[in-house]
Amino acid sequence: EFVINVAHSEMLKEVEYCGSISGEDTDKFVAAGFTPGEPKRVSVPLINECFAAIECGLTEVIPLGDHTLFVGQALTVWADPDAFETFWKPEKEEGRTLNHFGGHVYGIIEKRVEPKK
Repeated sequence: EFVINVAHSEMLKEVEYCGSISGEDTDKFVAAGFTPGEPKRVSVPLINECFAAIECGLTEVIPLGDHTLFVGQALTVWADPDAFETFWKPEKEEGRTLNHFGGHVYGIIEKRVEPKK
């Protein structure tokens, strides 16, 4: 099982750090200054500083050379109720989600687009 935490753009330094070290010998929560949150359906913590989390049950493990792909089924989704007023609104700086594109490359969405009617 695992948790997918949705981070905001201001968390880049901490997210990059946690993604670059093993949690086997290091408490990533302490090292990054994160607060463990209480999950509803899994036994691993979520990150309180993130504004949303998806708790997942592990369904498949696929070795891919130097990486491993973990496939999961979403069991429950949590989002800070205030997030809908500030986060997920890319026109506001505090509402920009942090997106990982691979390696040391990240991005943020800065513009909302909607289909023409």
